[in-house]
Amino acid sequence: MTIHPRFTRLLTLLLLAVFTLAGCDKTDTAKAKKSAKHYVEVVKVTRQPIATKRIVTGTLESLHSVRIFNEEEGKISKLPFYPGDRVEQGQELVQLDDTIIRAELDKAQATYQQARLDLKRLKQLMPRKLASEDQVARAETALQQARAEQALLKTRIE
Repeated sequence: MTIHPRFTRLLTLLLLAVFTLAGCDKTDTAKAKKSAKHYVEVVKVTRQPIATKRIVTGTLESLHSVRIFNEEEGKISKLPFYPGDRVEQGQELVQLDDTIIRAELDKAQATYQQARLDLKRLKQLMPRKLASEDQVARAETALQQARAEQALLKTRIE
């Protein structure tokens, strides 16, 4: 005679239910319900940040990178930032020592003043035939060159 598998399962479930119910004692649960005290704690809920700490590995990559090229050479006299510092647009990053360029500008200004005086003098001598048109033209050219040199050095200083 063979036992059907459904019958075996049904019998197993029935035995399991009997053992489970046999383990329950109504008197113990009734005592537990009477003796249990429930304490309630009231807490006011407030909004505040939650601090979490995570350690992760990875690589940081900046959104923007800026390459700085220098048009002038010179000794750095002021460098107020360190790598990674935040800077604002238009903020001075590096200051170069401009002593030499300022001396060259002073020289160019003196050359301009001299060229202006030379041209003025030659124009005064021309009506008396003591200066030629060629000398006046050269003096005008020298004045324009001195003016251009002065503008160039002012741009370099800026």
